[in-house]
Amino acid sequence: MVRCFVAVVLTTAMLGCGKPTAPSVVEAPVEIPAVPTPPAATYEMDPGKHVVPTTPASGKLGGYIFVPDQVTLKGNELGFLKSGGPLDNLQITLELPDYTPQDTVKLSVGPDKKAPGAEIMLTSLIQPKETGLPNFAGTKTNYALTLNLSPRKDGKIAGSIYLSLLGEKKDFLAGTFTATYERDLEAPPEPDDAPYIAGRIVHAGKPKQMLQVRYVGQPTAGGEPITDMVGVPLIDGPISAVRGSSYPPRVIDLRPGKAGAEYDCVRLPPGKYFLMARLDDGPMGWKLVDVPADSKIDAPLTIPSLLNGSVDVTVPAQAIGQVQAIPAGLKLDDPTGTFTTAISGAMGAYGNVTEGKVSLKNMTPGKYEVSLRSGLTIYRADVVIEPGQTAKVELK
Repeated sequence: MVRCFVAVVLTTAMLGCGKPTAPSVVEAPVEIPAVPTPPAATYEMDPGKHVVPTTPASGKLGGYIFVPDQVTLKGNELGFLKSGGPLDNLQITLELPDYTPQDTVKLSVGPDKKAPGAEIMLTSLIQPKETGLPNFAGTKTNYALTLNLSPRKDGKIAGSIYLSLLGEKKDFLAGTFTATYERDLEAPPEPDDAPYIAGRIVHAGKPKQMLQVRYVGQPTAGGEPITDMVGVPLIDGPISAVRGSSYPPRVIDLRPGKAGAEYDCVRLPPGKYFLMARLDDGPMGWKLVDVPADSKIDAPLTIPSLLNGSVDVTVPAQAIGQVQAIPAGLKLDDPTGTFTTAISGAMGAYGNVTEGKVSLKNMTPGKYEVSLRSGLTIYRADVVIEPGQTAKVELK
C-alpha cells in the first residue's frame, strides 16, 4: 500500500494589497481577465463515486478555480503548481513515502477508511485580509483520494487524480496529468537517466575550498560543444548535495561526503565528454570518455594533491590569436577546433598573445598540448609542467 501525504503551499509574492492611483491625464485601457473554464468534475467525498475526467486536472480551492500549469514528481513528492491569478504560486503536494518511479500506483482512500499513515496538510503564509484569499493554514485528515500513476517513461509519468477535501469550501482537484520526474538529489542515477556518467571524486579538500565538477561534450550528432558545471563550498560538518539543471533535460549533481564526493551527469546526448573536478583554482583531475546511446559510464576522478605550475609560451612573430592548452594524448577529432577551445576554456588554460608571448597560470602538473590557430596556420607543441615550476615552450 502506497502511503500518501498531501500539502498545499501558497505564497503571495505577486499579490498586490494596495489601491491603485487613477492616472492624471490618460486612462489606461481596461484589461478584462480571462475567465477560467469551470472544472469538469465536482466535489465528491465518496471515492466509490469518483469518475475521473479525461480532461487536464482542475478544481476549486477556497472558492477559486484552480488549474495547475506545472505538474512535477520530485523524488516521492507529486506537486500541482498554479502560476498567476489569485492563487499564484499555490501548490498541492502529495507525498508518497513508499513510491519508486517504476511503480504502478492505484490508490483509493476515503475519509472513513484511510491508507496507513495517509494524511493531508494544508499550509500557507498568513494572508492579509485585503487579499480576500482563504487561509489554508492547518492540518486536515479527512479527504477522499483516487490516484493512478503509470511507471516513468522518458522522464515523464502519466496519471490521474480525484481529490476532495472535507470542508465548507468543498475544495477538490480532478483530471489527468503528465508529471515531469525529477530524481531525488541524494539518490544515484536510475536506468531512465541514461545515457549518464557517474563516479566518485577523490580529493583532499579543506573547509572553505570550493569543489567543482564540470563536463564539456561534443555530441555525436554534431553541433557546438555542450557544457555544464556545479560546485559547493566545503565546510566542517554535513554538506548538502547540489544540482545544476540549467540545460534540461541534462542534469549534473554533486554529493559531497566525509571521504570525497559523488557526481553524476545524466540524460546526456551520445558523444565524447571531457570531465574535470577541481578545488578552487588549484589542481584538477580529468578524464575523457565516450558515451554511447543508453550507456551508464562509471568514471571516477582523482584531484591530485600537488602544487600548480605555469607555462610561458613563445609564438612566431607573425602569429596572433589565443593560445590554448589541453591535456596531451586526448586525440580529439576536432577539425574546427571548437571542442579544443571549449575544453581549454573550462580548464582556464588559455591566453591572448601579446608581443609574441603569453603565460598560462594555475596549471595542474602534467603533459599538455599547447596550440594556437592563427589564420589558416595551426602552431603546436607539447610541454611538461612540474609541480610549482614554470615551464617554457615555443610554438612552431
